[in-house]
Amino acid sequence: MKTTEQKIAIVTGANGGIGKNYTRMMIEDGFRVVMAVRNEKAAQRVKDELVQSHPQANIDILKVDMGDLSSIEAFSDVIKGTYSRIDVLAHNAGVYFFDNERRESADGIELNLAVHFVGPYALTMHLLPLLKETIGSRVITMSSTEHHGAQVSLNDLQMEEGFENKGNVVAYARSKWAALALSHAMKRQFENEGLGVSILAAHPGVSITGIQHKGNPTLMQRAAIWIFGKTLAASPSQAAKPMYMASTVGKSGEFYGPTGFKEMKGEAGIVQPDIATFNESTGQNLLSQVAELIDVKCNVAAEF
Repeated sequence: MKTTEQKIAIVTGANGGIGKNYTRMMIEDGFRVVMAVRNEKAAQRVKDELVQSHPQANIDILKVDMGDLSSIEAFSDVIKGTYSRIDVLAHNAGVYFFDNERRESADGIELNLAVHFVGPYALTMHLLPLLKETIGSRVITMSSTEHHGAQVSLNDLQMEEGFENKGNVVAYARSKWAALALSHAMKRQFENEGLGVSILAAHPGVSITGIQHKGNPTLMQRAAIWIFGKTLAASPSQAAKPMYMASTVGKSGEFYGPTGFKEMKGEAGIVQPDIATFNESTGQNLLSQVAELIDVKCNVAAEF
């Protein structure tokens, strides 16, 4: 039996940090939230905590690996069989590694790109039928302050050449740049095809969550993480506000982030992305490449 009574928000990577706080904000705003996670046990702990403080909350937990296209397809099938609407699809899941080891997803795609760029596009396309049917639906891309100046090489999107000299920090920044440029391209294409789905983006500023500690930092990097966390970083609750604003009050094409010094933290509001992410030729190239990676036609109005 499909659920219809509440607005539905799906958030990937909802089991900690920014995702946890975003989930709290959305249930406080009256949404039923689907926590789309890899670690169901961790998500259950978050759910238990939130239900204890918000007894009327409706929270569902579903497993998905955003670096695995078959997992994304299976997750999408469950969503389409369970819910009759999607009001917000928030792409929050992420990976972060400090070393220079090139990792690949289950589909043989460089891991940063798989989780931040390919997976979110695939999930959006799989869920497009429900998004199109929901008046006022939104898709939110989570970018990063690190995207500035990190333009990808269209001839080597997966950084197959010289990865060991650049490393995962560069790969992360480039994947976030690519995701933001792709969101602009999707906005243009959705509008051209009259789909009625708003495409927005956000970034959290500087926030220290579990993602950094899982990324094999060196001792010096651990010290830097601690210093940033104590001095310059926003709390996960503050860092979740840009994505929350994009999900609730933002308009298609807007980019939200902290408006303080260098956008590291501060009151959430509209900020400016790297201007090169607006390039239409680059965006069309990225649409073509991501469609090829997941083996679908670039025409988003077509059946997935």
